[in-house]
Amino acid sequence: MSNTTRTLVVRGKSMISMIAMALVVASFSMFAVPQKASAHTLPNCNPSTQRCSPTIMECEVYRPFLYWGVANQRGCVAALQGFLHEYGAYYRGAIDGLFGSITYEAVREFQDPGTIAVDGQVGNDTWTRIDLTCSLSPSPAVADTCNSRFEY
Repeated sequence: MSNTTRTLVVRGKSMISMIAMALVVASFSMFAVPQKASAHTLPNCNPSTQRCSPTIMECEVYRPFLYWGVANQRGCVAALQGFLHEYGAYYRGAIDGLFGSITYEAVREFQDPGTIAVDGQVGNDTWTRIDLTCSLSPSPAVADTCNSRFEY
């Protein structure tokens, strides 16, 4: 087999696996249960007229490093605050997009000392725990929280 043929075969297998993955995702979304909006949720958020966060799952895609005093990630900090408030009531402050002492303590409470470092920072390990919480929980309330946008 020539190098060109091998390249086409490898690319063909990659394309087939991407299509198969898309079909699996599409089949799961067909059975999605409509969720009730929480008190902080903006289901029809309009970023041009309202200041609203992305969902925690949108932030999880690029996993920004969040820590006390971070200033350029207010949307994801607000999503984190909303997630921690709705999931387990770890966060008890105002959803304002500012990573301060209350957010720091809420993150520390959310972090499991047996599996990840309890440091109050949202790095790769904490994002993985958020992702697992959102993707593996059978609870509709958790799914709602993971897909909510919060005004800040």
